[in-house]
Amino acid sequence: MAKFCGKCGRPLKDGEVCNCTSNSDKKDENKVQNNNESVHNDNSTNVIDILKGISNGIANLLDDIYYAITPSDKSSDKSSAVAIRKLMGFSQEDYIKPIENVYERGERLTPDLIQPCSEEIIIRQYDICTVRSAIKGLWQDGRLLITNKRILFRLSGRNWRGKEQSSKEFAVEDIAGIDMSYSSKVNFISIVCNILIAAFPSYLGALLGKYIPTLAMILGIFLYLFFLFFLRGHYTFKSIMFFIALNLTINSASVLGEFGEKICIIAIIITIWNLYLASLRPSFKFKVLTKCATDSPISAEKFRITIENIFPADILPGKDAERAMDELGAMINDIQKYGDYGVEKWKAI
Repeated sequence: MAKFCGKCGRPLKDGEVCNCTSNSDKKDENKVQNNNESVHNDNSTNVIDILKGISNGIANLLDDIYYAITPSDKSSDKSSAVAIRKLMGFSQEDYIKPIENVYERGERLTPDLIQPCSEEIIIRQYDICTVRSAIKGLWQDGRLLITNKRILFRLSGRNWRGKEQSSKEFAVEDIAGIDMSYSSKVNFISIVCNILIAAFPSYLGALLGKYIPTLAMILGIFLYLFFLFFLRGHYTFKSIMFFIALNLTINSASVLGEFGEKICIIAIIITIWNLYLASLRPSFKFKVLTKCATDSPISAEKFRITIENIFPADILPGKDAERAMDELGAMINDIQKYGDYGVEKWKAI
């Protein structure tokens, strides 16, 4: 006589044990596991929601305090008071959002960026300079555009906070001349950075000169001779080594007596001179002078950003700077004298 499972009713052979019990146990385990996972996910979601709620609550509280302590600037407010946050520069309008292509690279000043005049013909555009300032985090690309009607100069870039831009233009017939120079100048920030970089190694050299003066004197003289005569350029690295050598010689000068003092004087002169060379940076200046004395010229100098006139921005030559120096004066002179013929001549070059 056939047997049947008492739980699921499935017919069983002699001695066969139904596996419905084990399957049901597995299903129960899966249900428990799924329930545990769902509880864990629910707990994680709850924690995240709680944190978001706390964060939003704090933000809303700060906003309420922020607007409570400053006058309202809503259009419905009858008061003419200006919000203190705007006067202090804490307003949302002061936080500039990142802007794509802030350097305007690959674009022509006109007609891509500046509206063209009627019957205006573009002759040439130069990537003439780059302006930078470590203090402001400033980096701007400078472009000079020549057309048959005007000359335009534009700086486009950004600082630590966001976009920074400036531009200037004059009519071609008002141009009196071009003043350009390409040289080097001492950068004060570079001097400070070179000294700070060399500070710790110099301290180690001072310790060696104090406790092992003879070895320190020999090592200091060797460093000066080696890096002075056998390594050209690399002024920043050499300034570090010279500061180390300077501390070695100064702190061990007593070994050689009066002769050691003379060596120290020579070492100081060499170190200061190399620090000067390490702090030189390229400097590019140009001015487009106008016939009217009351009008300020287009000038890279005018666009220098200063902080209390102590830290001027560096103006570096652009890729077209030398080419502009060679041909800009002749181009403007031909346009002023020959009109359309001068325009066609320079467009063809």
